[in-house]
Amino acid sequence: MTTIRILDPTSDGPGVVRAIAPRKGDLRGTRGGFRQQWANFDKFMAHIEQRLMQEYELPAIARVSGTFTERRDEKLEKWRVFKSQVEWAVVGLGACWGTSPWTVYDAIELEEKGIPTVSVVTDEFNGLAKATAAAEGWPGLKMVVVPHFFEELKEDAIVKLADAAYPKMVDALTKA
Repeated sequence: MTTIRILDPTSDGPGVVRAIAPRKGDLRGTRGGFRQQWANFDKFMAHIEQRLMQEYELPAIARVSGTFTERRDEKLEKWRVFKSQVEWAVVGLGACWGTSPWTVYDAIELEEKGIPTVSVVTDEFNGLAKATAAAEGWPGLKMVVVPHFFEELKEDAIVKLADAAYPKMVDALTKA
């Protein structure tokens, strides 16, 4: 008699839950950074930067883009420099099947270095981002969710969205 064994395709994850980096408490005078890609996300982050600079008297904001996917040579160097320059970071935009996991992986890499992060993801891919973080052992990774079809928003809608997201982003970087 032949025995058929049915396998369970689900996973319990890595088995180890990792703690996020300690939050800053206050961003005043710190060096922050934005890892960004996606249409209109630069405009969103420019408004966030303006508010951060006014409220927290930041010396500068480091930026890096175009470093997701294969990281070698110039991309790897840009990412290495970025990581060495920042005390906290906003990573995004997770808005598709590729950028959502990459947003999470980049945030994890920074958190492992003790750099508090907040990942910005769209509502359409929030589930994928959270599942990716949990599968990698980081279920507590901080995320702010924005509407999907971000690239279709007009300037005034981007400003309103940034204003609504701003306190959530600051809280994610400063509070446990």
